[in-house]
Amino acid sequence: MKIKKVLLLVNISTQFRVLLPIAQLLKKSGKYAPFFVLDESVHNLQKEKLICQKHAFNFLSLSAAPGLVLPSAKPPKRIIGRLRWFTLVKAWLFLKDINKTTTHFKRKIKEKKLLLQKENIELLIITEDGVSYDVPFFVRAANLLNIKSAVVPFTIANALEPATSLSKANGRFDVKGLRKKITGLIYPKWVYDFQGQKMLRVDEEKVFAMELAKVAPPIPWMYNSGQSSVVIMESEFIKKYHLKEGIPAEKMNTAGAIYLDILYDIVQHKQAARANAGDKYNSDPDKRWLLCSLPPDFAPNTEFAAYDEMVKFWIKTMCASSQAQVFVSLHPRTAKEKVDFIEEMGAIIIDEPIEGFLPLCDVFVACISATIRMALACKIPVVNYDVFQYKYEDYNQIKSVKTVFNKVSFQEQVQKMTQDPDYYESIINYYQETEGYYGKMDGKNHERLLQLFDHLTQH
Repeated sequence: MKIKKVLLLVNISTQFRVLLPIAQLLKKSGKYAPFFVLDESVHNLQKEKLICQKHAFNFLSLSAAPGLVLPSAKPPKRIIGRLRWFTLVKAWLFLKDINKTTTHFKRKIKEKKLLLQKENIELLIITEDGVSYDVPFFVRAANLLNIKSAVVPFTIANALEPATSLSKANGRFDVKGLRKKITGLIYPKWVYDFQGQKMLRVDEEKVFAMELAKVAPPIPWMYNSGQSSVVIMESEFIKKYHLKEGIPAEKMNTAGAIYLDILYDIVQHKQAARANAGDKYNSDPDKRWLLCSLPPDFAPNTEFAAYDEMVKFWIKTMCASSQAQVFVSLHPRTAKEKVDFIEEMGAIIIDEPIEGFLPLCDVFVACISATIRMALACKIPVVNYDVFQYKYEDYNQIKSVKTVFNKVSFQEQVQKMTQDPDYYESIINYYQETEGYYGKMDGKNHERLLQLFDHLTQH
C-alpha cells in the first residue's frame, strides 16, 4: 500500500497544538506520512521542532526571508509644486508598488509549488485560510497541482476580530488618501466599516497583488474564506456560525474534531479520572472545580494597570469561595515563572493539555477564547470575561456562556456559579435542549476525519 505524504503548515504555536493530534492520527492509520512545514518567518517555533523530533515527525523549517521593500512614494522635489505632475507620479509609483508586490507573490507561489512537488505531497492541511502569512500561496500552489487542501480551524472568529486588531494600527488601514480610496472603489469586498471608519483588510498594493496573483479570498475579512478545498467543521454550531458569515455550505464538511474524541474518552470514565486528578494535584474531588484558561498579556485594558494586577484579581475572585478549587491552564505565550504567584494564592497550574482536563471540571472561565467550544461540547457552564472589551459576537445568544465586561459582573457570575445551586442547575439544563449541537461526542470523530482525508487524496 502506498503511503501518502501530507503537509501540515504551521505559522504559530496555537496552530501546532491543533495539528499535532491530526498528525498523530494520520501516522497511526498507517496510510499517511505527516510532514510539518514550520514557517518561522514571523514567529519562532523552536519548541515545535523539539516536539516533532520527539514524535519522529519529519519537518522543514522555513526561516525568515528578506522582506519586500517597496520604493518610496515621494516624487522628485522639482515637481512637488505642480499638482498635475505630482498626481501622475504618485499614480506611477503606486503602479510600480503593485507590480513589484505582484511579482513577489507570484514568486512565492512558484516556490511553494516546487516544495509540494519535491516532497510528493498529496494533501495540504492548514488551520486558517485567508490573507495571513504564506497560507494563500501554499493553497494556490496546491490548486495548480490538483492537490486538495483542508482547513482544520484553530479558532472561531468573524470580521470583528481582524477589524478590532487593525483599528489599533494608527490609521494605517483606514480608507483615506487617493491610493486607498481607489483600491476600495475597485475592490469593495476588501473594505469593512468598523464603528464608522472604513478600513482595508491589508495594505492597498497587497490588495491589488493578491487579486492579480489570483490568491485573493472571496471574503477577505472572514477567516477560512480562501481557496482551500474544504473547511472541516467540528459541530453544527460552528457550521451555522460560518454560514452566517458567508462561507458556502458546499465548502464545509462536518467531520468533527480530534479533541471531541479526547473529551469523549475522558467523560466515559469521568469519576475515576477526576479522582486520579484529585490525587495528582492534591485536590478535593467533591469541591466545585473551576478551570481557568488564563489569557496572555497581549493587549491593554481599561480596568487593570498591569497584567499582574489583572491575573491577581482573576485568581482572588475565583478562589474566594471555600466550595471551589481553582485550576489554571496557561496560554502558550505565558511563561510559568511570570505568573508563579498564582499557586501562592491557592490556585493550581495544570501541566497538561486543556482538553485532557476540562471534562473533569464544573465551571470554565476564559476570555473570548476558542477553547470555550470545548466547554460547550462537554456541557460545562462558562464565564467569559471579555477583559479587553473586544465585544466579539462568537458566543452571543448561548445561554450557558455568561459574558461579562467588568470586575463587578465577573465577581457576581463566579459567585453564582460556585454558590447558587439553582442557578448552576438552570445552565446545565440548557444543554439538554442542545444535545449534539456543539459537537458529536460519540468517539468516532477520528473515523470521519480519516474518511474525509481518504476522499480528498483519491486520484
